[in-house]
Amino acid sequence: MIIPLKSGPTSISGHPLIGSQLTRFIYSDESGSSAKENVTVVASAIVHGDSQWRPLAERLLKIKRDVPIAIRDSFVFHATDLFSGKAYGEQWNRDQKPVRSWATLEKLCRIPAELKIPIAIGVCRRLDDLNKRLSLAGMDPGVLANLEPTDRVSLQVYVAFHGSVFAADRWLRFGAPDEVAMIIHEAGTEIDTVLKHSPKSLAKGIDFINQPPVLSIASVNVAKKDEEPLLQLADTCAFVARRYLAGLPGIDRFVDAIGFRAVLDSIKEGAVANAIYAEHEWETASPAQRS
Repeated sequence: MIIPLKSGPTSISGHPLIGSQLTRFIYSDESGSSAKENVTVVASAIVHGDSQWRPLAERLLKIKRDVPIAIRDSFVFHATDLFSGKAYGEQWNRDQKPVRSWATLEKLCRIPAELKIPIAIGVCRRLDDLNKRLSLAGMDPGVLANLEPTDRVSLQVYVAFHGSVFAADRWLRFGAPDEVAMIIHEAGTEIDTVLKHSPKSLAKGIDFINQPPVLSIASVNVAKKDEEPLLQLADTCAFVARRYLAGLPGIDRFVDAIGFRAVLDSIKEGAVANAIYAEHEWETASPAQRS
């Protein structure tokens, strides 16, 4: 399924694109999109179509050899299932020696650094971030108390998704100014609702999200993981980041495998609202871009 927000010479916020070459694919997914979650994260892998797309696809296929033959053909990596080890029953259990599903999850986590794939992170904490953003927009934070749980979740994903978009756009503008990207986000969950409201907020530039306009991203598309396997990397990064930011146990080895502990700590401390991991170095939002 494709949801074109804007295309051609304009960006998804309706502003002229600053790049001229459509060379980047941004694979995006969220974690923490349920009413019980206190932290929602959207992670986006910024993949170069010529130099990184095929190596990434081949790396995922190689890692898939870890999967038991009986379930390998139709297998799709979901970090939640790899971490829990429960989804595949007796065929693949975390209690096996060695811990197969955790070893596989760690291999997935090492991909961004090994292939030098930038990862954009957008975060929303259920109460702190939403209250802050409503106040900045001149709105009464008290409206949150009247929202249905499903509406609050959609708002969390909305904020996290936009944070990831702005972080990715910032990296493109400064790191690859002549390049244009298209987003491919995991279909389903809350993203369909979020995208219905995204064009308006992106076009305003500085509004509820309090961010500048997007200038390097031409369109947003949605697809399932079996249709776009490279979404599996975004799923992994979003899961690890969300679990760490929520203070949940057992995630340290995976945070270190990706290498983004320092920036996640900055997000925890409120120093930045969103960030980008590029070639082993984190570049955080400038003060003017923080919300």
